[in-house]
Amino acid sequence: MKRKFLDQISEREYCIVEGFIVQVYSTVSYFCDKCKKFSDEMCECGNFPEPIFRISGVFSDGTRTMTFTTVSEKIAENLSHVKKFDAKKIDPKELMNRPYELLVHVRGEKLYVKEVLG
Repeated sequence: MKRKFLDQISEREYCIVEGFIVQVYSTVSYFCDKCKKFSDEMCECGNFPEPIFRISGVFSDGTRTMTFTTVSEKIAENLSHVKKFDAKKIDPKELMNRPYELLVHVRGEKLYVKEVLG
């Protein structure tokens, strides 16, 4: 797998990138099985959906800045070093403290994190 800068990657490519998380949008999402849509902690229908541990935000390597999201709860746990049940307690500043080496898939203008390498 090739290691690339963000300004060198192209659409639908898998590659390894190194950089920093610049901003964290969310660490937990909620999907209502009843309504079949993403919602807040309590859905409009009155249902309390199970939380999904998924980290999304902005990633940068100095050449380009792109939005990112983790593709599974296991990857979110590897990225944050926190288990699913503590996902709401994550301090976004702790995620932004260190560099990351990630295997990503690019689709549109977004990085989908497939694996945390370092």
